[in-house]
Amino acid sequence: MYENFWYLTNIGGGALLASFISYSLFKSKEILYYSDMKYHLKKSGFTLAEVLVTLGIIGVVAALTMPTIIANYQKEKLISNLKRTYSILGQALVQSQYENGEIKNWDYGTSYTPQSVSVFAKRYVLPYLKYQEDGIKSNRYYVRLNDGSGFMILFDGMSTQGEPPHVIYFVITYSGKNLTRAMTDPSRNYSRTDFIFTIRPSDNKLSFFKWSPTIDNSIYGCNKNIDKNRRYNCGALIYEDSWQIKEYYPW
Repeated sequence: MYENFWYLTNIGGGALLASFISYSLFKSKEILYYSDMKYHLKKSGFTLAEVLVTLGIIGVVAALTMPTIIANYQKEKLISNLKRTYSILGQALVQSQYENGEIKNWDYGTSYTPQSVSVFAKRYVLPYLKYQEDGIKSNRYYVRLNDGSGFMILFDGMSTQGEPPHVIYFVITYSGKNLTRAMTDPSRNYSRTDFIFTIRPSDNKLSFFKWSPTIDNSIYGCNKNIDKNRRYNCGALIYEDSWQIKEYYPW
């Protein structure tokens, strides 16, 4: 383009003018090119203030969302553990009934003693489980399963009156330190780390402990107004809510 312009202007005798105009156009184009490049280079980066503001926003968002994310993960993990334990014990009892007859016909003895609980555990439960250790603590028989969880077996108080127990408790724990502690020990939390399954000879099946109403029971209700070591109904509430921990659950 510049060569053609130079040729045309020389024909008219304006060589010097043409030279000046050509040079001016070239410099203008060069200036525009570098200005545009500087503009884009400037726009492609961030100032320190912008970076700090962005990091601050990310920090605030993380602080607001992380507790919820962690809590949801813990809830999902608890439900998974509870389902697994329920399945392990349920399958063990099914196998036991296949070999020993229906639960209602088992021999429970008539005394609330470590010996009675031990005989029951070793005959009807332990042969159908994979476990690390077992033993007796006071009147409680404890078992630690291979996955690290554990439970205690207890008979209800009716067996102290010379009758077979009406309820057999399986006190489940996901806290190793609670494995051999009393059922009402203050360290137990029946909405997070400890739960209770039962078998009643009259029902012939494994169930969650439940005294109605599940949430508002004044002694064992699954709500924040009941002490954590007395919220026996919480396992039943999770089960009734289709294995979910809902907003009203005392997490």
